[in-house]
Amino acid sequence: MKRLLEFWIKGKKHLRILEEKKDSISLSLFNLRKSVPSEFARLPRSLDDIEFWKATEFREFLLYTGVVVLKSNLSKEKYYHFLLLFVSIRILCSNEVCNKYNNLASKLIREFVENYSTIYRPQFINYNVHSLIHLSFFVRLYGPLDNFSAFKYENYLQTLKKSMKCCKYPLSEIKNKIIALECEELKTITPNKCILKYFKIDENLSNFELTFYHQITLKSNNYVVCCKNIKNQFFILENDDIVIIKKIYKNNRDDVIKLSVVKLLSISDLFKLPVPSKLVGVFFVNTHNVSDLYEIIVNNIKFKCFFVQFPNNEGVIISLCHNV
Repeated sequence: MKRLLEFWIKGKKHLRILEEKKDSISLSLFNLRKSVPSEFARLPRSLDDIEFWKATEFREFLLYTGVVVLKSNLSKEKYYHFLLLFVSIRILCSNEVCNKYNNLASKLIREFVENYSTIYRPQFINYNVHSLIHLSFFVRLYGPLDNFSAFKYENYLQTLKKSMKCCKYPLSEIKNKIIALECEELKTITPNKCILKYFKIDENLSNFELTFYHQITLKSNNYVVCCKNIKNQFFILENDDIVIIKKIYKNNRDDVIKLSVVKLLSISDLFKLPVPSKLVGVFFVNTHNVSDLYEIIVNNIKFKCFFVQFPNNEGVIISLCHNV
């Protein structure tokens, strides 16, 4: 993804996008900052800062924001080429469909690599571009990409660095710290039926019978669920309904967390090719056309969504497909 962005911004004249298109993408990324779910470590930055982008920011652009901000700012040829990568990587990241659509992802990646030489010249196909062809094979062996990506190890480096007190024997010190932490975790493991990792109670609505929440964080998947902030309100349920969370509460007698939600009724594809966007969890929606309020339990949640708001009550829903 980094290489493609550099082609569009700093590449040769026939590859570069117009300055006004670059500014339009940067402005769109800035406007998306208020829509980024709490699970994301970084907010989108301008293309002017691309040399300072971290790996997580390129992943965020590839899997979520790029499909929206590039749609009207790239030529049809380049946008379709980007979609080949977008669709294939989203398939391979998804625990749900990485095996079911593995052959499709492999086919799309091969088409991406073949078209790469046509659009950006054969001399720009390096080892990293070629190695994409083998991703689907490794996903068949090891599961979705997050199972063997380096993101979780890179994120843990900061914890290891902070744990060091001296520099004489760094490896021994880090090993001892990890062993000590593991022992502490084993001591504190107790049977716990609680499904909440964190919560904020709404004191104004809560009473003797019901406890209302502004926000909760689920233990099972680290999803932040909120009824007040649009970036944490959109979810896909186990029955594939797309809903907006309106209230979060529990009955104090049974401790079951319940959600009052409305279902989105107007849902279509954002794009049709290379495959219909619904196949990879991307939907074009109208937030004005919704069902009546109804009740679900928190265990009905399947995926959290990244919601990009457009004018006239329209928007794009993108399901979270990477580990959070």
